[in-house]
Amino acid sequence: MGKSFFSNGNTDPESSFYGIDDDATKTHIAIKKYGDFIFTDAISPSYDLRVIPEEGYCHSIHWLENEYSILTLVAAASREKMFQLFLDLLEPLGNKIGIAIHSSHIDHNHPKKYFNEDIELYLLESIVHEYMDLLLHDGNTGIFVWDRAETKEVQWEEHKLFQIYATNFGPFEEIFSRVLPLREEMRLICNAEDVHISSDEQYNEFLIMKDRLGCID
Repeated sequence: MGKSFFSNGNTDPESSFYGIDDDATKTHIAIKKYGDFIFTDAISPSYDLRVIPEEGYCHSIHWLENEYSILTLVAAASREKMFQLFLDLLEPLGNKIGIAIHSSHIDHNHPKKYFNEDIELYLLESIVHEYMDLLLHDGNTGIFVWDRAETKEVQWEEHKLFQIYATNFGPFEEIFSRVLPLREEMRLICNAEDVHISSDEQYNEFLIMKDRLGCID
């Protein structure tokens, strides 16, 4: 099977893709550059561009299932900056870390999670370099990394946004500020309809990466 596209579909009147034929949808998805912002191949905005992509970072409220909320730091980066930014964000976590990799290849609404709660930072960095294209361009793959004390967590999620949970955002704000503007009112691609793009080949590569990282469910 080739590429898989996930959206509300052109049969849902609530979707921006409603009534749009496949050729027009593929043409829209193929557009990756919006001003100075370049998407990876993993994600595409809604057909009517309800959110215009832009670079930046901001503070955001994340609501938990128990109706409590937590302050997070969220960032959107253009494709050419993204992988190095991920590596930079790992440095404040220390040498001993835990990881979880997420797969939505089988069920987009219920991601499968695989864990390795004891891995060295240098080993993670070595392996993810080999899977850089997968992490950048697969819309069904995400990776979360946290420190041993579980006071800091870096999420590079399936929208290819960075989300930071921490008791002290200072080190991460300093990293973001090197390459991204602070935009407290910015809208993120996940704030509207979007399209995730993946393939069987990428799922197979994900499974190999999972084993290389020693992750289990």
